[in-house]
Amino acid sequence: MAVNEAIESGALLNPGTRELVLYLAQHRKSPLVAKADKSGWEAIDRYMYAFYDTTKFTKFAVPDATSFKGCQQQHRFIGLCGDRRAAELDGPLRVAKGYCACDPCLLLETDDCLLPQLVGKAVRAKAPLAKGAPVRVPQMLSLTKYAEWLGAKRLIAVNVDESESELEGPYWLALLSGDAFTVEEDMMHAGQQFRAGWIVAPGRWYKLRQQSERGYELLLDEARAATPCLDRIDR
Repeated sequence: MAVNEAIESGALLNPGTRELVLYLAQHRKSPLVAKADKSGWEAIDRYMYAFYDTTKFTKFAVPDATSFKGCQQQHRFIGLCGDRRAAELDGPLRVAKGYCACDPCLLLETDDCLLPQLVGKAVRAKAPLAKGAPVRVPQMLSLTKYAEWLGAKRLIAVNVDESESELEGPYWLALLSGDAFTVEEDMMHAGQQFRAGWIVAPGRWYKLRQQSERGYELLLDEARAATPCLDRIDR
């Protein structure tokens, strides 16, 4: 409903899941109908929005697993196994048909759920790794796969240290001008040291020109965006 209203009114609603979450948090802070005018379990008085980085749900982070009977009817999945090997090989889960926010469930104590008649009782299930799926993907392999995706005219966002966030915000934007490559030996470029084994890509930085609605200007000088570790760069 909020999205339809935005379209009809011509409000600025940028594409993307994160942008949608931000728009809703700003423009739909509470239900249109007050809680006092409603009844029942779903009579809420406020919304809470959250955005999850989509990179956490790629096959690098979440490998394919074997399904179990009735999995399509379940909408809540909880993994509480403390043994990493057992979690990877057997995939023990607690599943339920609906999400519950009662106090025990928020503590993951699903056996003590206060609303099982509404959300369904949590049951135990298993979802082991699919046959042939790797147990875990080394971080360097993930970085190599990402580097293969880089190339000319790719727009990338680079995380920055908190001490530099005031210059351009929490990330810097760059437009790549060529493919990524591995540095064969220690080198200096534009006053920055690059270590052997780092994966770098040539490109030009954008300079932030607006603080509210972000606006950028592509700089003329070419630089190299280094990716010594995977968590330094977001696609």
